[in-house]
Amino acid sequence: MFAPPGSPDVLTLATFAYQVYDTYKGAPKRFKDLAGDIKGLEILLRRLGNRLALQQGDVTDENSRGSLLSSDEAAGLEQLVKQAGNMLEELQQKQGYASAPRGLNRFRWSQGEVDSVRSRITSLCAIIGAFNSGLVLPNIASRDPVVDKQQEILDKLDNFLLGLHRDDLSSTISVTSSNTPTVPKIEEEVTPEWPKLVRRMTEYGISEAEAEKNQDLIMKWSARAYESAASSPLKQSPNANALVGSVSADLGLGGHTEEIEVISAVYGPKIVTDIVRHIIHVHAGLKMTKVVFSVTNDTFGGDPWLNNIKAFSMVWRKVIRLDYGNLYSAPQKLFAEEDELLTLDLSIPLPCHESPETNERGSIYILNASWHNVDVTDHVALITADDPRPNITASNHEFFATDPCYGHKKVMSVTWAYSNTAAALSHCEAKTVIEDSSAQIPPFLDIICANWGGLDITNLVRAKITSQQTLHFDTRNVCAFASPDPLPGWQKTISILYRYGSVEPMQLLVTGEDSGDAMIEPGDRMRRNFFFSNFIEITSDIKVMAAVWGLQPVSEKGFGRAVREGKEVPCNNDFFGRDGWGGRRKTLQVFLQNGHTGECVCVSAKEGNILGMPTVWPEY
Repeated sequence: MFAPPGSPDVLTLATFAYQVYDTYKGAPKRFKDLAGDIKGLEILLRRLGNRLALQQGDVTDENSRGSLLSSDEAAGLEQLVKQAGNMLEELQQKQGYASAPRGLNRFRWSQGEVDSVRSRITSLCAIIGAFNSGLVLPNIASRDPVVDKQQEILDKLDNFLLGLHRDDLSSTISVTSSNTPTVPKIEEEVTPEWPKLVRRMTEYGISEAEAEKNQDLIMKWSARAYESAASSPLKQSPNANALVGSVSADLGLGGHTEEIEVISAVYGPKIVTDIVRHIIHVHAGLKMTKVVFSVTNDTFGGDPWLNNIKAFSMVWRKVIRLDYGNLYSAPQKLFAEEDELLTLDLSIPLPCHESPETNERGSIYILNASWHNVDVTDHVALITADDPRPNITASNHEFFATDPCYGHKKVMSVTWAYSNTAAALSHCEAKTVIEDSSAQIPPFLDIICANWGGLDITNLVRAKITSQQTLHFDTRNVCAFASPDPLPGWQKTISILYRYGSVEPMQLLVTGEDSGDAMIEPGDRMRRNFFFSNFIEITSDIKVMAAVWGLQPVSEKGFGRAVREGKEVPCNNDFFGRDGWGGRRKTLQVFLQNGHTGECVCVSAKEGNILGMPTVWPEY
């Protein structure tokens, strides 16, 4: 896609990144964090391109251009540009079916998909920062004693320029035309705006004396930044905090906030995650780089399993908090037996978490599994990969393992999430079972679409799902879901379209207000009676899956004919051939699926009205 990489390629890519960001920044709220991630990528690419441009521009011999990069660095840069280009093209294609930015409403991105893309962007930003930090400009690459000091100035300048508003930056450099900055030479009179520039730099740790001493370098660097900004479609200032509070120095992104996240911890049959989190928090408060603790009953608040030898299992990782997202390390596992002394060295660098490019929403990801103090994660992962409702027995036979604690009862622990994305691992579940018992991992409950009398309550219903992947609610108190009442004085239908796991068919729970308790559980009977045997096509993009009149299914034949002939459905008992709810005023709810994205929505109309079937995917 890009010929031998250099500053033009990177700056062009940065402009492309801004164009993608410009599409996403006005999209619905669920894309807000993703837009911020794309913006961070754009800033980093422009930063790298500016440095490459200045590096190449200082080489006087035309034939030696590009020689400042070693063969390994050049190959790394080419791979970096390729990865960033592929990522941006993928994001651009995601919104290819509709006009931007509101057209992004047409896409049903699962949270797993969004998290996966965000994780990939954040990891890519870290790699770009690391590569950028390794570049040294030629005019400070000699063996002169001031090399280190000039490099320090340059690093501070990076943060300063990224913190400047682009509009402010243009006023700090004297220009002779609308696009060409004048870079003053050392012997020339300094532009009157120079003091203003110096004052702004002092906010980023560059003293006035340092600025005066390195004036030529600073003005040349500023000119490059202005030049690239002039060629960018950017018309507003970047978020000054986007990179100032960013990743650690060894990733080349300046200051950062680093934390230790304990995902799960188990001692015998007891889950001790909160206790270990407290231990880590205390050590962090004391600025200690090593955490030392003993695996004993005293450490974990008493003996959870009398007269048995306990084992300890823990999963943890580093989290770097950024203004445009979080950077996660790969999860780390620790196993021990009672009375052992453990030391965690928090200063050791860890690799970034890498999420798979494809991750089905609802798939079970086994983060950790232990049999006493033995790691059996891979074996348990194989079991869950073949069974959407896995049941794992705690025994030596199950794990094909030698008895890790002969003559004593043992405990199996399992930690899992429903997606192998960095963000999902902050919401893991953990379970322990004693030997010869079994642990069931419930399938993921995905609430696809939920409607209450014409009001979309999908997100409100999702928030009520339990850790056991069940949903219980009282239909006599539906206002607990949402307010205000969408149809005061009417008894309203509650319809919930859902699916268990990533492979099971969709189901539809239909109930009415004041009908008592309603629930969705993995062991329920299959609810498919409201679905049509064949989807009814409205357009090539939009299909009808199910329809509910009051509390009753709708005849597929009559409904299909009305949709195909006039795309209008009269909402009355005569049309449907029955009273769908015993004399009550009711609604028609119709569930649609987008043929391109798989997204589902519910459209509704009150009794006595006509429901016009949409020919363009509805936006909410």
